[in-house]
Amino acid sequence: MEQLLRLSLWEMKFMQERDLAMFQDKLLKTQWTQDDPETIMNQLETVSSSEAMKDYITEMDPKMIELAAELVKRWRKRASSSDHAY
Repeated sequence: MEQLLRLSLWEMKFMQERDLAMFQDKLLKTQWTQDDPETIMNQLETVSSSEAMKDYITEMDPKMIELAAELVKRWRKRASSSDHAY
């Protein structure tokens, strides 16, 4: 896993900033709206033009994606409720 992460970060460094920004935006929005890891991964593949990124998505651990989606939803709820506290 550590080797995959290191390789993926190295490859991602060479992606155009726009492609990376589009990927990050899609990742966050998809994690807000979806629970199924396979659905999230499939949707991420639609915005990725880089073969390195597509390989990275394919190698993602579905349990990691599921946990990340759960955390994004929790943080979003917490952020929304704290916005109204002020």
